Amino acid sequence: MAMHPIAAFAVSSVLLAGRAVAQDVLVVGPAPGPGIDFVEVQQAIAAAEDGDAIVILPGEYDGQVVLQDRQLVLAGVTGPGGERPILAGLTVSDLAAARATVVRGLDIRPSFFGPNSLTVEQCAGPVLVEDCAVVDLFGSQYDAPLVEDSEHVVFTRCALQGPRGFPTTASLSVPGGSGLQVTNSSVTLYDGSVTGGHGAQAELFFPLHSPASAGGAGATLSGGTLFVAGSIVTGGAGGDGTTAPGGTSCLPPANGGDGLVVDGLLRRLDTTIAAGAAGQAQPCGPAASPGTDLVLLGGSIVEIPQLLRRLTLSSPAEPGGSVAVDISGAPSEPVVLLQALAPLGQWLGGLKGTLAGAPPFTVFALGLLGPTGTLHIDFALPVGVLPPGQAALLIVDQLVTPAAGGGGLLSSASTLLLVDDIP
Repeated sequence: MAMHPIAAFAVSSVLLAGRAVAQDVLVVGPAPGPGIDFVEVQQAIAAAEDGDAIVILPGEYDGQVVLQDRQLVLAGVTGPGGERPILAGLTVSDLAAARATVVRGLDIRPSFFGPNSLTVEQCAGPVLVEDCAVVDLFGSQYDAPLVEDSEHVVFTRCALQGPRGFPTTASLSVPGGSGLQVTNSSVTLYDGSVTGGHGAQAELFFPLHSPASAGGAGATLSGGTLFVAGSIVTGGAGGDGTTAPGGTSCLPPANGGDGLVVDGLLRRLDTTIAAGAAGQAQPCGPAASPGTDLVLLGGSIVEIPQLLRRLTLSSPAEPGGSVAVDISGAPSEPVVLLQALAPLGQWLGGLKGTLAGAPPFTVFALGLLGPTGTLHIDFALPVGVLPPGQAALLIVDQLVTPAAGGGGLLSSASTLLLVDDIP
């Protein structure tokens, strides 16, 4: 190897720190205590200056979180038992082209009546969302995850879930919602999953009834581009049918949702797209049908015959602590590490992927991967990695490897937030 990955990471972190703009760190916890600045995420956002980092400790936080034209980093901390910060909803909106928003390590569990789970809208600047999940809460009524009129949105290692269908009045049930709706936007989904909401189950409450409803689409693209790499996109299952005791009344099952509905440009790399299953029939009524894996309404589909390479760094971290680095690629292939101080989210056809970080880069050849094609490093951060007076540093990391047939291939990206202290 030209340079061990640990050495490369240490050197580049110090070099990048010397070019970074100073940031402050605000800490949010579920209850007051030492080192806790706020107990509500929205209060911390209101108090933060552009360029600050907000560290969110594990716990449940009520209320919708809104980032309107804010250049901030929101970083969730995972507890020793795997506990995570849980928000009731998150909206990133109206981001100017010169700004960027980074969100990592947060789960979203919409409240019973929503209004939304995860929304990115009217953003000209890059939005990076990593290590997130929309947690399906049975019976809640919220809008599906949505990206609308936004140019540089990258989801990495996110599990997005559409809302379940539900009965509204007698003889009417709302279908499951999409796992992700993309409208007039450019979106990348790296190493994640998107699942349509399950259709409502048929219910009989004499003399009223609610029929089964169809499952939601895994994802929909209506204008713009969607790049899915190393991901699983699945339609929601249709609701099951039911019958009254003795067969006096019957409600049939509903159809499954489509896997991916395309009206735009879809780029697909190492991704599984599957229809939602049909609802289960009872001993009466017609059977339902599964959805369709891939529906092309307009536009085009580009198949990229490669396997996704993956990079994951644990974050946030503090000087004197450690960072877990995981790389997955092909056996014995050379790997180059790119590190940047700002997000970008720009498609690069020559590298068959979305470049997550903006130049200038610190670039290091990490040598060859071993025979398994994987590498794990527990890297000890130097105590002096942050210059005096600087409280935080965001680094955007991504790998480049050779592509079969020539050219290069970008891996999934991972962000690292270095902070001076984590309570």
